[in-house]
Amino acid sequence: MDKDGDLDLCYTFYYGDSSKPGADFLLINKGYGNNWEVDTSLQQKTSGWNVQTIFADFNNDDLNDLFIINRWRKPQLLINNGITFIDESAKRLSPHELSENYSAGAVDFDNDGDLDLFVSSDQTILQIFKNDGHGYFHEASAQLPIDFSQLHQRVGQNILLNFADFNNDGFVDILINLTSMQNALHLLINDSAKQFIDQTNLYKLKPAQANISVTADFDADGDLDILTAHYPGFNKFWNNNLNEKNFIRVIPKGVLSNASGLGCKIYLYQNYNGKEKLVGYRQLGSNEFSLQAQAELVAHFGVDTSAHYNLRVKFYGGKEKYISNICPGQTIVVEEYAGVTAALIMLPGSLYRLFINRELQIYLAIIVFSILIILGGIRLGINLYHWNIKLSSILVAASVSVLWFIIILTLRSEHFGVKYGFPVLFTFFSMFLPHLLFFLSSRQLKNPLVKEKLEEELLQLFITFSHGAWALRNLNGLQLYFQNVTQDNLGSEKYAEHIFQRVKTYNDLTKNNLTKILGILNELKIESIHAANLASDLQTLNGFLLGVNATTKLQLVQREQYISIAQTIARIKNHIANLRENIYIRFSCNPNKIIEETLLIYKNEAEEAGIALHYQKEISEELSVLLKGDELAEILANLLTNALRASKKGSTITLHLYRVVPKIHIDVIDEGMGIPTQNWQKIFERGFSQSKSTGEGLFYVKQTLEKYGGRVSIKRSEPGVGTTMSLDLNEGTTK
Repeated sequence: MDKDGDLDLCYTFYYGDSSKPGADFLLINKGYGNNWEVDTSLQQKTSGWNVQTIFADFNNDDLNDLFIINRWRKPQLLINNGITFIDESAKRLSPHELSENYSAGAVDFDNDGDLDLFVSSDQTILQIFKNDGHGYFHEASAQLPIDFSQLHQRVGQNILLNFADFNNDGFVDILINLTSMQNALHLLINDSAKQFIDQTNLYKLKPAQANISVTADFDADGDLDILTAHYPGFNKFWNNNLNEKNFIRVIPKGVLSNASGLGCKIYLYQNYNGKEKLVGYRQLGSNEFSLQAQAELVAHFGVDTSAHYNLRVKFYGGKEKYISNICPGQTIVVEEYAGVTAALIMLPGSLYRLFINRELQIYLAIIVFSILIILGGIRLGINLYHWNIKLSSILVAASVSVLWFIIILTLRSEHFGVKYGFPVLFTFFSMFLPHLLFFLSSRQLKNPLVKEKLEEELLQLFITFSHGAWALRNLNGLQLYFQNVTQDNLGSEKYAEHIFQRVKTYNDLTKNNLTKILGILNELKIESIHAANLASDLQTLNGFLLGVNATTKLQLVQREQYISIAQTIARIKNHIANLRENIYIRFSCNPNKIIEETLLIYKNEAEEAGIALHYQKEISEELSVLLKGDELAEILANLLTNALRASKKGSTITLHLYRVVPKIHIDVIDEGMGIPTQNWQKIFERGFSQSKSTGEGLFYVKQTLEKYGGRVSIKRSEPGVGTTMSLDLNEGTTK
């Protein structure tokens, strides 16, 4: 009513208080359908036994007027002047008489671009009031040359009206439903606006007493069908079988105006040698709603299949759309606005309707509460179990997915607890389970054996970054190339190939070791600024190297960025060195001290065998080796036992401790029987022995040293002269 883009309501009352005449009341929509204002300004003007109100623009000023059917009084025509409604019935309706009206419709039956009025009454059955184009009506019932005299005696019966172009000839026809008669349905075909011809029998509308009638293209074949409801009895469907594709159907979609397109004016023009001729006019909502008679909200036009048409659609908000050269047989959806413009216009209303929906409010509360559970769980996991960014992101994604899955799964549930409680419950469990697993895992980590195994794995990874090891060489190579990069050598395919090769090694091997180091540090809960900085610098390096896959891309990178990445690699090496030192401390011992203690243990056994033990030391006592003290003692015990067994009385066994950078060496030199050359490798195999022992000793020595990046070998062995067994050890860290 107020052209603000939302639909208002009109209540048409037959009775008022205490069985007095009723009136029309308006409910003005002030808040997207949730805030209504009662407008009683029409109460006095429309007082009467009202049965139907039609909203339509009768005087073509783009404002909807009111036509009211009063059962026991004269009909009323109220003209909208933009401020209020003025009753101009007496001067605009000719004749303006009391005729006990029952229903009405506003349609353009003569295709002249204005709405005419059809009124049903007990006295005349049906009257036509033709519009002169300015909202003044004169009776033109002469165009209904039908004898209704036999029905006049049925005063007080219901007379329903439906309007539609049933034969698709371009002119609106009339379906009359005399609800209290056995032969209720009468189909009046519009003969080019010259006359209406009763063709009920031709269209095979069998005698039927119907209470409600509806017209629409129910089977979507381009012609209008009829559905009638009967009480008592069954509903009936009257199928129109034209199927000739001689139609054009228009569905307006309002945006700034109301979404249903009510009040929209639709003009159809036929092209005649470059000129337009109006062949149809509809105003949506002017005849679709009536008492016990309704029609679909679609503008249906019957047309000539050999012609082309132009379409003008004027929405109630004022926006006009023009579509040209339309072929028959189409249903056209006309949008007032589209795309981003439509979205922006609809946004305030969409948001308002969204947030006042109680169910949505509950779901928003559930989502907010669930997100707080997830974030709280992640924060707790970071604090207690040192979850990293990757793990936290995976858990957040998994928990949110669970939340949405459960919401969708329970959306149609009628049980409040299931519908709204399950999403929160499952979100809680999606966070509880990882915490439970990490709690059990942390308890397991308190087991010394588990912790020791992780520390040994971490040690093995750090050894690959020790002096001369392959992983450290790979980082050194990348750092060197990036530090010395220039525009000239970047253009060299050979230089680029060297870089690519080192990047490939990094991606295939080095990066995996660095990632494993961070993972184990996290599992062991080793908190260190170097660990945090290593993760950050590693992310920077990995991100940069992802793009290093083509010579052209190498040339696009500025030299300053290469220098920056070289500095990042230097920091990574520094972080590794500091972290490595902390781990090396746990696996290092003073070789001088262990040798002295071991020699003391074997002193008596050697003296009884008449063998001298000699210790030759060439390094300081503060130097340490990467090997646990008990493991070094066990290794020396194995070697001394073998040396004593192979030596003869009066010989000497010497332990020589010295350093050849970067290794520390311990030689065990005896003057025994010697080892044949062919057995130099076999003696380190499990189960092999020259003296009928278990064959486990030297195998243990070899396996243990390799674990720490060291090795055992036969430096010299001559039959009858003696053997020198050499241990090559990595330098450890002094506490």
